Amino acid sequence: MRIFIGGIHAVGKSHLCSIFCLNNNWLHKSSSELIRDYKAQTWANDKQVTDISDNQEVLITAVNEISNDLLLDGHFVLINNKGTFSRIEDEVFHRMNIDGIILIENTAEIIKKRFENRSKSKLDVNIDDFLKIENEHAKQVSLKYNIPLIILHSPNDEDFKKAIEMIK
Repeated sequence: MRIFIGGIHAVGKSHLCSIFCLNNNWLHKSSSELIRDYKAQTWANDKQVTDISDNQEVLITAVNEISNDLLLDGHFVLINNKGTFSRIEDEVFHRMNIDGIILIENTAEIIKKRFENRSKSKLDVNIDDFLKIENEHAKQVSLKYNIPLIILHSPNDEDFKKAIEMIK
């Protein structure tokens, strides 16, 4: 089983996945972690990505080598090296054989605060626009490939666990 945990930076994806995996026999990996492991690549604090297509091919390969139940946390939309939004190609999610999607959302104020505390830099985009585009693209991928989608706003650990159970 592979569940994609989507959402923009600092919505709480990794925290929720980590807590769930402590008590369950699931593997948690972030998309950037898998790409970095395969490419030995690191990103700057501004989260801008320079080679989105190549990175997604690496991610597809990495994910498809994992046989465990997987919570894969990542994004439907990235900030490219020009500082604009770039949607991940729909086909990437299909080729990773995703069984379900949980989209995590939060308020712009909380995201901004978490991002600044975590990375000691500012997210230099309109956060409300980023949330909207991420949401729209998650829905598009879900509909196109008939992948179940659950959207959670500011979930706690129990909400997250229930969403996973609904997809399983």
